[in-house]
Amino acid sequence: MNLSNHSVGRSFSENWALLESGLDRILMAFQDGFNLSGSMDLYTTVYNHLTQTTQTGFSTINHSAGRSPYNTMRAHSSGLGSELYNSLQNYLRKRLETLKQEANAKAGEDLMAYYSREWLRYEKGARYIDHVFRYMNRYWVRRQREEGRNDIYDVYTLCLHLWNVHLITPLKPTLMNTVLDQMAAKRAGGSIHSEYIKELANSLVLVSIEEGQPGKTSHLVYHQAFETPFLDATRAYYQSEGEAFRSQHTIVEYLQQADTWINDEEQWCQLYLPQVTLAPLRKVCNTTLIETTVEILNREFLPLLRKEATEDLRRLYHLLARLKDGMVPLLNRWTTPPPSTPRAYTEALLRVHSNFQTLVANTFSNDSGFVVELDKACREFINRNSICKQGDSVRSPELLARFSDSLLRKAPAKAAVSTATTSGGAGTSDDNLLEQQLSGIMTVFKYIDDKDVFQKFYSKMLAKRLINRTSVSEDAEANMISKLKVACGHEYTHKLQRMFTDVGLSRELDTGFKDNLEAEGRNNCPDFSILVLSTASWPLQPPNTTFRVPDAVAPLYEQFQKYYDTKHNGRKLNWLFQHSRGELRARLNKPGVKAGANPPYLLQVSTYQMAILLLFNDRDTVTFEDLTHLTELEASTLINSLTNLVKSRLVIAHHSTPGGNALSVGGPGSWYEINLGFKNKKVRVNLNMPVKSEQRVEAEVTHKTVEEDRKWLIQAAIVRIMKARKQMEHVQLVNETIVQVQSRFKPSVASIKKNIDILIEREFLERSEEQKNTLNYLA
Repeated sequence: MNLSNHSVGRSFSENWALLESGLDRILMAFQDGFNLSGSMDLYTTVYNHLTQTTQTGFSTINHSAGRSPYNTMRAHSSGLGSELYNSLQNYLRKRLETLKQEANAKAGEDLMAYYSREWLRYEKGARYIDHVFRYMNRYWVRRQREEGRNDIYDVYTLCLHLWNVHLITPLKPTLMNTVLDQMAAKRAGGSIHSEYIKELANSLVLVSIEEGQPGKTSHLVYHQAFETPFLDATRAYYQSEGEAFRSQHTIVEYLQQADTWINDEEQWCQLYLPQVTLAPLRKVCNTTLIETTVEILNREFLPLLRKEATEDLRRLYHLLARLKDGMVPLLNRWTTPPPSTPRAYTEALLRVHSNFQTLVANTFSNDSGFVVELDKACREFINRNSICKQGDSVRSPELLARFSDSLLRKAPAKAAVSTATTSGGAGTSDDNLLEQQLSGIMTVFKYIDDKDVFQKFYSKMLAKRLINRTSVSEDAEANMISKLKVACGHEYTHKLQRMFTDVGLSRELDTGFKDNLEAEGRNNCPDFSILVLSTASWPLQPPNTTFRVPDAVAPLYEQFQKYYDTKHNGRKLNWLFQHSRGELRARLNKPGVKAGANPPYLLQVSTYQMAILLLFNDRDTVTFEDLTHLTELEASTLINSLTNLVKSRLVIAHHSTPGGNALSVGGPGSWYEINLGFKNKKVRVNLNMPVKSEQRVEAEVTHKTVEEDRKWLIQAAIVRIMKARKQMEHVQLVNETIVQVQSRFKPSVASIKKNIDILIEREFLERSEEQKNTLNYLA
């Protein structure tokens, strides 16, 4: 194939004149139009020059003979390429010298505008020139670089390199001073042409050619010429402005201003500067605006927390989160337990948890560090606050169990969780509200360390609700037990579920007994119901006193005993009279008052109180000694039973010592009579109210029971572990025991060691003679 055109036979000077004219049109009059035909003419001129054998002739390229243009060039001198490359280089130098002289005559924004305009024109022209000399890039430049000529570049890179040498280097001080002046004006609120700065930065990036690797930028020129002075000026500006602002404004105002400064800088950088500058700019802002004031900002955290200043806390979080380990001091302050008061204990816990949980979500974006620290703070506050400890007894689980009891027990006015925690919308049903309240209980429950204490108190209160039939509903009770089962497992709630089973079986037994009485014609018996409960499942203790069943109900008591023996041969019934109750109809009329003038009262009493009151059917007065003899109650139990009767003024106490308190129960030597003038606003009067002293004693006994149960639980865990391992080091056994029982409570190492010694004494374990601090299991 023979290539020929109008450049065939022309000298180099003639060809270069043609190329120079085309380069002028590309670099200086490109906007007037430059068609594809003109570009191809220039490309062909370059091609013909590089492939000619002499300055007046052109070679014939025979592809069928297997000779490529590249091989043809390698067969001839490289002088043709050098001549063309040097001429192009000299042309560009002259052009850039002209631009430099014109730029030196300008200053300020005019200089930036001139530089931006000429750079855009030059860079675009460089791409077209590179296309014109593409053949030279592909063969001659490539061969020169393969031979080690690192000072030879492809044409586009050559254009950028010369722009750096002849324009950027001499103009750099003036350009950067102008940039820094404009940035200062912008930060002061002035208006600037940010596009000019953007084009300067882009030009510095493009001319940052990595040594020996043309086409790959290193950002070196940009870093040295632009980024370093820009960051230094930014640092100096915000050091000065930050100190001045803090001296004249509050920390809260500084938070707002620092947040604004940082956001403005980052947004401007993302729009107008290379992305490599964003990270160092952030570091400068963080150091000057945050790191230097981190102590002041940390001290402001708790005051803002107490004020619940959500927006300011959000700013504080976002500022400190920018620093490495910047959140650590804040997290340490976060762990300080919130102040607590005895008032509305459980509601306060729920309200505090809800407020702080909302704070973590809205202000700290559910940051994992704050979520963990919130859990730690709640656990610390709930288990070790100022009111949950009395002596050695942990009261927090007890108080939570009592709050649960108030929700699940029928009462005229049930306790309610604060509206901040569980309030529903308008028209929320009672069932939905109760569900929210129980969920709130479980929120606190998950933070309790001593879950076995909660279980013990909850089971006692559940037993009372079931015995007295005061549960809100069986569904609500089952719902709560289901929640506890999910939280702690089947073993935790097994006895609670068994209690419901016993109640159901007792109903069937009670119905069968009543049917049996009707069949025998005993229709004049008092209305009654009986619960038969399994000893292993119910947290009930046998009575600590003897008791004589009143004659009015003794036949019924004996009849049921016989009926039960026929149904369950071999079982023994232990009557829990201290948990029994009754209802008496009292007709009280003073002497001389017409019968029926006063309405009869329905007195709700305990079985012991019932036995006391029934004695007054046969006598007007009863001495303390007679009461003890006729009821066979212990003196302490008798006094407790008389307390509410005397305080309600249904029974009048007379004391052997003159001047005694009329509301004092008395004791040996006292005597009692019914107050026939008894008045009460209610017809149904509840006299079976718990006495505070009894509640305190019951709580103390429960805590002691918990300690005893813990001892057996620890020993059982130790035996299980050793039975599986046979031999184990003492320290490892202690650690595994803690792991096994920590879902119920957190045992101390001392208590585990004590129980290990007990098991050694009981010959479940022995100390190894060969290995010190090693235990063996004895089958």
